[in-house]
Amino acid sequence: MSKKRSTHNIHWLISALTFCVYIFPVSGQQLEKIWQTDISKGLQLVKPYIDKKVNDSVRFVGLGDVQELLKESARLNSAIAAYLIQEKGFNTFVVNQPDWVIRGMNAYMIDPDKKPLSQPHFDSLFTSAFGNSPRDTRDFKDFLLWLKHYNLTQESNKVSIRGGGFLIDYAMRYPEMNHYFIETYIRPYNNQIADSMAYKWESIGNSNSFGSDSVVIAYMQQWEKAVIGHKLFGGELFAQMKNDIEQRAVALAIKTSTISTGEKFHRAAEVSGLIEARLIDDLLQIKTNKIIIASLNVSFTDSDLYAYNTDKKAVRLPTNGSAYRKFFGRKYINTVITFADSANVLAIKNDTSFQRVVMYGDSLAKKLLTQKEVYYFPEDKAALSNFSIPVIYTGYLGKDINLFLDTKNNAYPFDILFILPSLTRSEYLNSFFIK
Repeated sequence: MSKKRSTHNIHWLISALTFCVYIFPVSGQQLEKIWQTDISKGLQLVKPYIDKKVNDSVRFVGLGDVQELLKESARLNSAIAAYLIQEKGFNTFVVNQPDWVIRGMNAYMIDPDKKPLSQPHFDSLFTSAFGNSPRDTRDFKDFLLWLKHYNLTQESNKVSIRGGGFLIDYAMRYPEMNHYFIETYIRPYNNQIADSMAYKWESIGNSNSFGSDSVVIAYMQQWEKAVIGHKLFGGELFAQMKNDIEQRAVALAIKTSTISTGEKFHRAAEVSGLIEARLIDDLLQIKTNKIIIASLNVSFTDSDLYAYNTDKKAVRLPTNGSAYRKFFGRKYINTVITFADSANVLAIKNDTSFQRVVMYGDSLAKKLLTQKEVYYFPEDKAALSNFSIPVIYTGYLGKDINLFLDTKNNAYPFDILFILPSLTRSEYLNSFFIK
Protein backbone atom coordinates (compact mmCIF):
# COMPACT_ATOMS: atom_id res chain seq x y z
CA MET A 1 0.00 0.00 0.00
CA SER A 2 1.43 3.38 -0.97
CA LYS A 3 2.07 6.09 1.60
CA LYS A 4 -0.37 8.38 -0.19
CA ARG A 5 -3.15 5.79 -0.11
CA SER A 6 -2.43 5.02 3.56
CA THR A 7 -2.64 8.69 4.54
CA HIS A 8 -5.95 9.01 2.67
CA ASN A 9 -7.39 6.02 4.56
CA ILE A 10 -6.32 7.44 7.93
CA HIS A 11 -8.01 10.76 7.19
CA TRP A 12 -11.16 8.93 6.06
CA LEU A 13 -11.14 6.82 9.25
CA ILE A 14 -10.76 9.88 11.50
CA SER A 15 -13.66 11.60 9.73
CA ALA A 16 -15.83 8.51 10.06
CA LEU A 17 -15.08 8.16 13.78
CA THR A 18 -15.83 11.83 14.38
CA PHE A 19 -19.18 11.41 12.62
CA CYS A 20 -20.02 8.33 14.69
CA VAL A 21 -19.19 10.08 17.95
CA TYR A 22 -21.56 12.91 17.02
CA ILE A 23 -24.41 10.59 16.06
CA PHE A 24 -23.81 7.94 18.74
CA PRO A 25 -22.50 9.74 21.86
CA VAL A 26 -20.18 7.58 23.92
CA SER A 27 -20.80 9.58 27.09
CA GLY A 28 -24.33 8.22 27.39
CA GLN A 29 -22.93 4.81 28.19
CA GLN A 30 -22.19 5.88 31.75
CA LEU A 31 -25.74 6.83 32.69
CA GLU A 32 -27.13 3.81 30.87
CA LYS A 33 -25.34 1.58 33.35
CA ILE A 34 -27.52 3.01 36.12
CA TRP A 35 -30.86 1.77 34.77
CA GLN A 36 -29.34 -1.44 33.50
CA THR A 37 -28.34 -2.55 36.99
CA ASP A 38 -29.99 -2.82 40.41
CA ILE A 39 -30.38 0.09 42.80
CA SER A 40 -27.59 -1.04 45.14
CA LYS A 41 -25.07 -0.77 42.30
CA GLY A 42 -26.72 2.21 40.65
CA LEU A 43 -26.42 4.37 43.76
CA GLN A 44 -22.64 4.13 43.54
CA LEU A 45 -22.68 5.14 39.88
CA VAL A 46 -24.48 8.43 40.61
CA LYS A 47 -22.00 9.42 43.34
CA PRO A 48 -19.69 11.65 41.23
CA TYR A 49 -22.63 13.56 39.74
CA ILE A 50 -24.42 14.19 43.03
CA ASP A 51 -21.37 14.93 45.18
CA LYS A 52 -20.55 17.93 43.00
CA LYS A 53 -23.63 19.75 44.28
CA VAL A 54 -24.91 18.02 47.43
CA ASN A 55 -22.69 18.96 50.36
CA ASP A 56 -23.37 18.57 54.08
CA SER A 57 -25.43 21.78 54.23
CA VAL A 58 -28.02 20.53 51.70
CA ARG A 59 -31.21 19.32 53.43
CA PHE A 60 -33.74 19.30 50.61
CA VAL A 61 -33.39 17.73 47.14
CA GLY A 62 -36.03 17.83 44.41
CA LEU A 63 -35.72 15.10 41.77
CA GLY A 64 -37.40 16.18 38.55
CA ASP A 65 -38.61 14.10 35.63
CA VAL A 66 -39.92 14.76 32.13
CA GLN A 67 -43.15 12.95 32.98
CA GLU A 68 -44.33 10.21 35.29
CA LEU A 69 -44.37 6.58 34.10
CA LEU A 70 -40.98 6.65 32.35
CA LYS A 71 -38.56 3.82 33.03
CA GLU A 72 -35.01 5.15 32.59
CA SER A 73 -35.58 8.45 34.39
CA ALA A 74 -37.42 6.71 37.23
CA ARG A 75 -34.54 4.29 37.75
CA LEU A 76 -32.02 7.14 37.62
CA ASN A 77 -33.97 9.06 40.27
CA SER A 78 -34.29 5.90 42.39
CA ALA A 79 -30.51 5.50 42.32
CA ILE A 80 -30.02 9.15 43.29
CA ALA A 81 -32.53 8.86 46.13
CA ALA A 82 -30.87 5.66 47.36
CA TYR A 83 -27.45 7.35 47.31
CA LEU A 84 -28.77 10.35 49.25
CA ILE A 85 -30.31 8.00 51.81
CA GLN A 86 -27.45 5.57 52.25
CA GLU A 87 -24.49 7.93 51.93
CA LYS A 88 -25.83 11.40 52.78
CA GLY A 89 -28.23 10.64 55.62
CA PHE A 90 -31.50 11.73 53.98
CA ASN A 91 -34.37 10.29 55.98
CA THR A 92 -37.67 11.39 54.38
CA PHE A 93 -39.00 10.62 50.90
CA VAL A 94 -42.00 12.69 49.79
CA VAL A 95 -44.37 11.63 47.00
CA ASN A 96 -47.27 13.44 45.35
CA GLN A 97 -49.99 11.36 47.00
CA PRO A 98 -52.37 12.33 49.81
CA ASP A 99 -50.61 11.53 53.07
CA TRP A 100 -53.45 9.42 54.50
CA VAL A 101 -53.27 7.07 51.48
CA ILE A 102 -49.70 6.01 52.23
CA ARG A 103 -49.69 5.96 56.04
CA GLY A 104 -50.16 2.20 56.18
CA MET A 105 -47.20 1.68 53.89
CA ASN A 106 -45.10 4.16 55.88
CA ALA A 107 -45.91 2.42 59.17
CA TYR A 108 -44.63 -0.83 57.69
CA MET A 109 -41.53 0.83 56.23
CA ILE A 110 -40.44 2.28 59.58
CA ASP A 111 -41.69 -0.60 61.76
CA PRO A 112 -39.09 -1.13 64.54
CA ASP A 113 -39.74 -4.88 64.38
CA LYS A 114 -36.89 -6.45 62.42
CA LYS A 115 -38.86 -9.38 61.08
CA PRO A 116 -37.84 -10.35 57.54
CA LEU A 117 -39.80 -8.66 54.78
CA SER A 118 -43.16 -10.28 54.08
CA GLN A 119 -43.61 -9.99 50.32
CA PRO A 120 -47.39 -10.62 50.32
CA HIS A 121 -47.90 -7.99 53.03
CA PHE A 122 -45.64 -5.53 51.21
CA ASP A 123 -47.49 -6.16 47.93
CA SER A 124 -50.86 -5.55 49.58
CA LEU A 125 -49.73 -2.29 51.18
CA PHE A 126 -48.14 -1.10 47.93
CA THR A 127 -51.33 -1.72 45.97
CA SER A 128 -53.41 0.04 48.62
CA ALA A 129 -51.12 3.07 48.61
CA PHE A 130 -50.20 3.37 44.94
CA GLY A 131 -52.58 1.20 42.90
CA ASN A 132 -54.29 3.04 40.04
CA SER A 133 -51.84 5.91 40.30
CA PRO A 134 -48.76 6.93 38.29
CA ARG A 135 -46.62 5.32 41.02
CA ASP A 136 -48.04 1.85 40.36
CA THR A 137 -44.96 0.71 38.42
CA ARG A 138 -42.26 -1.92 38.72
CA ASP A 139 -39.56 0.77 38.99
CA PHE A 140 -41.11 2.56 41.97
CA LYS A 141 -41.96 -0.70 43.69
CA ASP A 142 -38.34 -1.82 43.29
CA PHE A 143 -37.22 1.41 44.98
CA LEU A 144 -39.55 0.90 47.95
CA LEU A 145 -38.38 -2.71 48.27
CA TRP A 146 -34.81 -1.46 48.41
CA LEU A 147 -35.88 1.13 50.99
CA LYS A 148 -37.58 -1.48 53.19
CA HIS A 149 -34.48 -3.68 53.13
CA TYR A 150 -32.37 -0.62 53.96
CA ASN A 151 -34.60 0.27 56.92
CA LEU A 152 -34.28 -3.28 58.25
CA THR A 153 -30.54 -2.62 58.66
CA GLN A 154 -31.05 0.60 60.63
CA GLU A 155 -31.42 0.72 64.40
CA SER A 156 -32.72 4.29 64.27
CA ASN A 157 -33.36 7.11 61.80
CA LYS A 158 -35.34 4.84 59.49
CA VAL A 159 -36.45 6.51 56.27
CA SER A 160 -40.12 7.46 56.16
CA ILE A 161 -42.31 8.12 53.15
CA ARG A 162 -44.71 11.05 53.30
CA GLY A 163 -47.51 12.28 51.07
CA GLY A 164 -47.48 15.87 49.90
CA GLY A 165 -50.47 15.60 47.56
CA PHE A 166 -54.00 17.01 47.64
CA LEU A 167 -56.85 14.49 47.99
CA ILE A 168 -59.26 16.31 45.67
CA ASP A 169 -58.80 13.66 42.93
CA TYR A 170 -59.34 10.76 45.35
CA ALA A 171 -63.11 11.04 45.79
CA MET A 172 -63.58 7.37 44.89
CA ARG A 173 -61.59 6.52 48.01
CA TYR A 174 -63.46 8.83 50.41
CA PRO A 175 -65.45 5.89 51.89
CA GLU A 176 -62.12 4.21 52.63
CA MET A 177 -60.85 7.43 54.19
CA ASN A 178 -64.02 7.69 56.28
CA HIS A 179 -63.34 4.21 57.68
CA TYR A 180 -59.72 5.22 58.34
CA PHE A 181 -60.92 8.35 60.17
CA ILE A 182 -63.22 6.36 62.46
CA GLU A 183 -60.69 3.64 63.25
CA THR A 184 -57.76 6.05 63.78
CA TYR A 185 -59.28 9.07 65.49
CA ILE A 186 -62.53 7.89 67.12
CA ARG A 187 -62.63 4.19 68.04
CA PRO A 188 -59.50 4.20 70.25
CA TYR A 189 -61.23 6.84 72.42
CA ASN A 190 -64.94 5.99 72.21
CA ASN A 191 -66.11 2.73 70.69
CA GLN A 192 -69.81 3.64 70.96
CA ILE A 193 -69.41 6.91 69.07
CA ALA A 194 -67.31 5.12 66.45
CA ASP A 195 -70.09 2.60 65.79
CA SER A 196 -72.66 5.38 65.68
CA MET A 197 -70.62 7.43 63.21
CA ALA A 198 -70.06 4.43 60.95
CA TYR A 199 -73.80 3.67 60.87
CA LYS A 200 -74.81 7.28 60.20
CA TRP A 201 -72.24 7.75 57.43
CA GLU A 202 -73.31 4.55 55.70
CA SER A 203 -76.98 5.54 55.94
CA ILE A 204 -76.39 8.82 54.11
CA GLY A 205 -74.26 7.32 51.35
CA ASN A 206 -70.78 7.47 52.86
CA SER A 207 -69.58 10.42 50.73
CA ASN A 208 -71.01 9.08 47.46
CA SER A 209 -72.29 12.60 46.62
CA PHE A 210 -71.48 16.20 47.46
CA GLY A 211 -74.43 16.30 49.87
CA SER A 212 -73.37 13.13 51.62
CA ASP A 213 -69.77 14.28 51.85
CA SER A 214 -70.77 17.62 53.35
CA VAL A 215 -72.60 15.82 56.17
CA VAL A 216 -69.66 13.49 56.81
CA ILE A 217 -67.29 16.45 56.99
CA ALA A 218 -69.62 18.20 59.45
CA TYR A 219 -69.46 15.13 61.71
CA MET A 220 -65.66 15.13 61.41
CA GLN A 221 -65.55 18.78 62.47
CA GLN A 222 -67.84 18.05 65.44
CA TRP A 223 -65.48 15.29 66.52
CA GLU A 224 -62.52 17.67 66.27
CA LYS A 225 -64.29 20.02 68.69
CA ALA A 226 -65.00 17.10 71.04
CA VAL A 227 -61.33 16.08 70.99
CA ILE A 228 -60.34 19.61 71.96
CA GLY A 229 -63.06 19.95 74.59
CA HIS A 230 -62.32 16.64 76.29
CA LYS A 231 -58.55 16.77 75.65
CA LEU A 232 -58.65 13.28 74.17
CA PHE A 233 -55.38 13.60 72.27
CA GLY A 234 -53.07 16.24 70.83
CA GLY A 235 -49.63 16.51 69.29
CA GLU A 236 -48.89 14.97 65.92
CA LEU A 237 -52.03 12.84 65.86
CA PHE A 238 -54.30 15.85 66.37
CA ALA A 239 -52.41 17.87 63.74
CA GLN A 240 -52.76 14.97 61.33
CA MET A 241 -56.51 14.69 61.93
CA LYS A 242 -56.99 18.44 61.59
CA ASN A 243 -55.11 18.41 58.28
CA ASP A 244 -57.23 15.52 56.97
CA ILE A 245 -60.44 17.38 57.80
CA GLU A 246 -59.21 20.64 56.30
CA GLN A 247 -58.25 18.95 53.03
CA ARG A 248 -61.65 17.28 52.74
CA ALA A 249 -63.45 20.56 53.42
CA VAL A 250 -61.35 22.52 50.92
CA ALA A 251 -61.76 19.83 48.24
CA LEU A 252 -65.55 19.90 48.68
CA ALA A 253 -65.60 23.71 48.58
CA ILE A 254 -63.70 23.76 45.28
CA LYS A 255 -65.85 21.08 43.67
CA THR A 256 -69.15 22.68 44.66
CA SER A 257 -68.15 26.27 43.83
CA THR A 258 -69.74 28.10 40.90
CA ILE A 259 -66.44 29.11 39.27
CA SER A 260 -65.43 27.71 35.88
CA THR A 261 -63.72 24.36 35.41
CA GLY A 262 -60.47 26.11 34.55
CA GLU A 263 -60.65 28.22 37.68
CA LYS A 264 -61.37 25.12 39.76
CA PHE A 265 -58.27 23.46 38.37
CA HIS A 266 -56.17 26.55 39.08
CA ARG A 267 -57.49 26.74 42.65
CA ALA A 268 -56.81 23.03 43.20
CA ALA A 269 -53.27 23.50 41.87
CA GLU A 270 -52.71 26.38 44.29
CA VAL A 271 -53.94 24.30 47.23
CA SER A 272 -51.81 21.33 46.13
CA GLY A 273 -48.72 23.55 46.07
CA LEU A 274 -49.53 24.95 49.50
CA ILE A 275 -49.99 21.46 50.97
CA GLU A 276 -46.63 20.32 49.62
CA ALA A 277 -44.84 23.49 50.75
CA ARG A 278 -46.36 23.31 54.25
CA LEU A 279 -45.29 19.69 54.60
CA ILE A 280 -41.74 20.49 53.49
CA ASP A 281 -41.54 23.46 55.88
CA ASP A 282 -42.89 21.42 58.80
CA LEU A 283 -40.45 18.60 58.14
CA LEU A 284 -37.47 20.94 57.90
CA GLN A 285 -38.36 22.46 61.28
CA ILE A 286 -36.89 19.27 62.69
CA LYS A 287 -33.16 19.83 62.36
CA THR A 288 -32.34 16.16 61.81
CA ASN A 289 -34.63 15.85 58.78
CA LYS A 290 -33.24 15.77 55.25
CA ILE A 291 -35.84 15.50 52.53
CA ILE A 292 -36.10 14.06 49.02
CA ILE A 293 -39.13 14.80 46.87
CA ALA A 294 -39.71 13.31 43.42
CA SER A 295 -42.04 14.97 40.91
CA LEU A 296 -41.98 16.67 37.50
CA ASN A 297 -39.23 18.98 36.24
CA VAL A 298 -41.62 21.93 36.31
CA SER A 299 -42.35 21.38 40.01
CA PHE A 300 -38.80 22.23 41.09
CA THR A 301 -37.29 24.58 38.54
CA ASP A 302 -36.84 28.22 39.45
CA SER A 303 -39.12 29.11 36.55
CA ASP A 304 -42.58 30.36 35.69
CA LEU A 305 -45.04 27.91 34.12
CA TYR A 306 -47.76 29.36 31.91
CA ALA A 307 -50.80 27.88 30.21
CA TYR A 308 -52.11 29.74 27.18
CA ASN A 309 -54.96 29.11 24.76
CA THR A 310 -55.40 29.75 21.03
CA ASP A 311 -56.01 33.44 21.79
CA LYS A 312 -52.58 33.57 23.47
CA LYS A 313 -54.13 34.47 26.82
CA ALA A 314 -51.67 33.20 29.40
CA VAL A 315 -52.32 32.12 32.97
CA ARG A 316 -49.47 31.41 35.37
CA LEU A 317 -49.77 27.96 36.93
CA PRO A 318 -48.67 27.51 40.55
CA THR A 319 -45.30 25.81 41.07
CA ASN A 320 -43.04 25.79 44.15
CA GLY A 321 -39.54 25.79 42.69
CA SER A 322 -38.96 29.54 42.87
CA ALA A 323 -40.23 29.69 46.45
CA TYR A 324 -38.04 26.77 47.50
CA ARG A 325 -34.99 28.51 46.04
CA LYS A 326 -35.90 31.78 47.73
CA PHE A 327 -36.58 30.40 51.21
CA PHE A 328 -34.08 27.54 51.42
CA GLY A 329 -31.28 28.97 49.29
CA ARG A 330 -28.33 26.65 48.82
CA LYS A 331 -29.79 24.18 51.29
CA TYR A 332 -32.02 23.23 48.36
CA ILE A 333 -30.79 21.40 45.26
CA ASN A 334 -32.87 20.26 42.31
CA THR A 335 -32.25 18.04 39.31
CA VAL A 336 -34.01 17.95 35.94
CA ILE A 337 -34.03 15.38 33.15
CA THR A 338 -34.29 15.70 29.39
CA PHE A 339 -33.85 13.35 26.42
CA ALA A 340 -31.85 13.61 23.20
CA ASP A 341 -33.40 10.97 20.96
CA SER A 342 -37.01 10.06 21.83
CA ALA A 343 -39.48 9.68 24.68
CA ASN A 344 -42.61 7.53 24.84
CA VAL A 345 -44.89 9.94 26.67
CA LEU A 346 -48.54 10.76 27.26
CA ALA A 347 -49.77 13.72 25.23
CA ILE A 348 -52.58 14.90 22.94
CA LYS A 349 -53.09 12.79 19.83
CA ASN A 350 -55.97 13.18 17.37
CA ASP A 351 -57.58 15.75 19.70
CA THR A 352 -57.60 13.18 22.53
CA SER A 353 -55.78 13.69 25.85
CA PHE A 354 -53.49 11.20 27.61
CA GLN A 355 -52.50 9.25 24.51
CA ARG A 356 -49.21 7.43 24.05
CA VAL A 357 -47.02 9.50 21.74
CA VAL A 358 -43.37 9.27 20.70
CA MET A 359 -41.70 12.68 20.92
CA TYR A 360 -38.21 13.49 19.73
CA GLY A 361 -35.42 15.45 21.35
CA ASP A 362 -34.32 18.79 19.95
CA SER A 363 -31.04 19.45 18.17
CA LEU A 364 -29.48 21.21 21.17
CA ALA A 365 -30.10 18.23 23.48
CA LYS A 366 -28.49 15.97 20.88
CA LYS A 367 -25.50 18.28 20.58
CA LEU A 368 -25.09 18.63 24.34
CA LEU A 369 -25.12 14.85 24.77
CA THR A 370 -22.20 14.48 22.36
CA GLN A 371 -20.14 16.51 24.85
CA LYS A 372 -21.32 15.04 28.14
CA GLU A 373 -24.44 13.66 29.78
CA VAL A 374 -24.57 15.74 32.98
CA TYR A 375 -24.52 19.54 33.15
CA TYR A 376 -24.43 21.89 36.12
CA PHE A 377 -25.75 25.36 36.78
CA PRO A 378 -24.21 27.91 36.83
CA GLU A 379 -20.95 26.19 35.84
CA ASP A 380 -22.26 25.27 32.36
CA LYS A 381 -24.38 28.39 31.93
CA ALA A 382 -22.82 29.31 28.57
CA ALA A 383 -23.47 25.90 27.03
CA LEU A 384 -27.04 25.92 28.38
CA SER A 385 -27.91 29.49 27.35
CA ASN A 386 -30.45 28.30 24.76
CA PHE A 387 -31.53 25.12 26.53
CA SER A 388 -35.23 24.65 27.28
CA ILE A 389 -36.53 22.25 29.91
CA PRO A 390 -39.02 19.98 28.12
CA VAL A 391 -42.68 20.50 29.03
CA ILE A 392 -44.95 17.80 27.64
CA TYR A 393 -48.65 18.54 27.89
CA THR A 394 -50.97 15.59 28.52
CA GLY A 395 -54.12 17.52 27.71
CA TYR A 396 -55.50 17.69 31.25
CA LEU A 397 -56.63 21.32 30.74
CA GLY A 398 -58.19 20.74 27.32
CA LYS A 399 -56.91 20.18 23.81
CA ASP A 400 -56.56 23.89 22.93
CA ILE A 401 -54.11 24.68 25.75
CA ASN A 402 -50.32 24.82 25.52
CA LEU A 403 -47.76 25.07 28.31
CA PHE A 404 -44.68 27.27 28.37
CA LEU A 405 -41.87 27.32 30.96
CA ASP A 406 -40.13 30.68 31.24
CA THR A 407 -36.64 30.55 32.77
CA LYS A 408 -35.23 33.76 31.30
CA ASN A 409 -35.27 35.87 34.45
CA ASN A 410 -34.02 33.24 36.88
CA ALA A 411 -30.39 32.81 37.90
CA TYR A 412 -30.72 29.15 38.93
CA PRO A 413 -33.40 27.35 36.88
CA PHE A 414 -31.87 24.07 38.09
CA ASP A 415 -28.68 22.69 39.64
CA ILE A 416 -28.09 19.45 37.74
CA LEU A 417 -29.27 18.43 34.27
CA PHE A 418 -29.22 14.79 33.18
CA ILE A 419 -29.50 14.17 29.43
CA LEU A 420 -30.71 10.66 28.67
CA PRO A 421 -30.70 9.19 25.16
CA SER A 422 -34.26 7.82 25.18
CA LEU A 423 -37.14 7.30 27.60
CA THR A 424 -39.44 4.27 27.45
CA ARG A 425 -42.56 3.33 29.39
CA SER A 426 -42.42 1.85 32.88
CA GLU A 427 -44.01 -1.54 33.56
CA TYR A 428 -47.47 -1.16 35.08
CA LEU A 429 -48.52 -3.49 37.87
CA ASN A 430 -52.03 -3.79 39.34
CA SER A 431 -53.33 -0.57 37.90
CA PHE A 432 -56.09 0.23 35.45
CA PHE A 433 -54.29 3.54 35.02
CA ILE A 434 -53.44 4.64 31.46
CA LYS A 435 -51.76 1.79 29.60
